[in-house]
Amino acid sequence: MAEGNSEIQLAKPRARIYALVVTILFVAVLEGLSYLGYVVWQKKAFHFREHAELRARQIASADAVERSTTSGSTPIVPHPFVGFVYDPNFDPLGTKNYHSIPASTWGYLDDKNPIRSKSDDEVVVGLFGGSVAFWLSVQGDQALLDELAQAPAFRGKRLVLIRTALGGVKQPQQLASLNYLLALGAHFDVVINLDGFNEVSLSPENAAKGMFPFFPYNWPALLGQAGDPAMLRLVGQITLLERQRGDRARLFSKPVLRHSVFANVLWRILDRRLEGEISQARLAFHDFKPDPNAPVPVTTYATRGPFHAYGTQEPLFDEIAAVWSRSSLLMRDACAANGIRYFHFLQPNQYVPDSKPLGEAEKKIAIWPGSAYETGVHLGYPKLLAAGEGLRQRGVEFYDLTRIFAADPNPIYIDGCCHVSPEANQRLGHEIGRIVRKSIGG
Repeated sequence: MAEGNSEIQLAKPRARIYALVVTILFVAVLEGLSYLGYVVWQKKAFHFREHAELRARQIASADAVERSTTSGSTPIVPHPFVGFVYDPNFDPLGTKNYHSIPASTWGYLDDKNPIRSKSDDEVVVGLFGGSVAFWLSVQGDQALLDELAQAPAFRGKRLVLIRTALGGVKQPQQLASLNYLLALGAHFDVVINLDGFNEVSLSPENAAKGMFPFFPYNWPALLGQAGDPAMLRLVGQITLLERQRGDRARLFSKPVLRHSVFANVLWRILDRRLEGEISQARLAFHDFKPDPNAPVPVTTYATRGPFHAYGTQEPLFDEIAAVWSRSSLLMRDACAANGIRYFHFLQPNQYVPDSKPLGEAEKKIAIWPGSAYETGVHLGYPKLLAAGEGLRQRGVEFYDLTRIFAADPNPIYIDGCCHVSPEANQRLGHEIGRIVRKSIGG
C-alpha cells in the first residue's frame, strides 16, 4: 500500500512537468504562428517597439480628446492671422507623445522657434501645408535633409527644418503663415509647400455647411459656436470610441500582454475594427450639414463669412483652384522678394485615378466610397493639375507628386483620407529633397 502511494506521489510531479512542457510548447507554437500570420498580413516583420509606440500614441490621443470634452479646453485654438494653431499649454506630454514633437510657444508643432536670423553657417528650410506635410516633417524629415545636404551650396552647413504645417490647413492659410512669419523677422533659405488635398476636400465641406469656403476648417467650432445637437451627438460618439480605443491600448500595454506576439496581433486586429468605427463616425462628422429648418441658426456672420451660393460644384471647384493658384504665386513672390527659393508640390492621394495599385486589404483602409474625400479629389485634382501647369508657365517651381507610388503595389495609405506610412513619408522626403537639390544645383 505504501508502495502504491509512493508511485502516486511520484506521478503528480511528472504530470505537472508534463502539463508545464505542453503549455510552454503550446505558447511557443501560438507565438510563432502569430508572428508568421502578422508577416503575411502586414508584409513586414513584427516589432514589439512599433506596437508599443502605436499604443502610446493612441492613449495620448484618447486622453487629449477626453480632456478637451470635459474641461472645455481644446488643443487647437483660433489665431488672428493664420487661422488656428496648437495651444502649447494643453496637455503638453500628450501632444508630444502623439506627434513626436511638442507644440512650440508659437503654436506650431515644432521643437524650435520659427523665427531665425540669417546665418552663413546654416540653411533654413520652411515646410508648409496640412497634415500630410506635417507627418512628412516628422517621419521623412531626415530623408529630406539628407538629400538637401548633398547640394554643393549647402555642404558644410547646418540644415534646419522649420515646421509650420498643421492638420486641416489649406490656402490661403499657408500664404498667411508665411507672410506672418516674414513680418516677424523669420528667415528662410528654402520654402517647400506640400498641399492640394485639404483645398479640394475641406473647402467644399465649408460651402456645404453654409460657410465661406476659404475660412479655416471647422471655424465655427474654433469660435465655440458649433452647438447643433446632431453635431454634438457625433462629437460624443467619436469621444466614446476614442476612449474605448485608449482603454484597450492600456489593457494590452500591461506587462504580460505587451510582451506577447499573439496578444499584440490580437490587439491590432481588434484595434483595426474600432479604427473603422471611428473613421465612419469622423466621416459622418465631416459630412455633417446643419438642419436648414432649425429654429436657431448655428452660425453667425463671424463663423459663416461672406458666403454666396455657387449653384453647382463646377464654379466652386474653379474658385478653389484659382485661390490655390493665386496663393502659391503670392508665396513665390514673397519668397523672391526675400531671396528665398520656393517649391510647390501637389501631394499624392489614393483617390487620384490610377495613381497607385490598391490591393483589397489597402482598399478596406484607404477607400471610403462616396465620401467627400473621394468626391473632392475626383472633381478638384484635375483642376489643380491644370492650375499647376499655369503656375509652371509663370515661373513657379511646381511639381506633381500624385504618381510617386504608381508602381508600388504594397500598402502605403493608412486611412481613408490621405495619410501614408512612415516608410512612404521617407520616400516623399527623398523625392522632394532630390527635386529641390537638383534645382538648386547638385
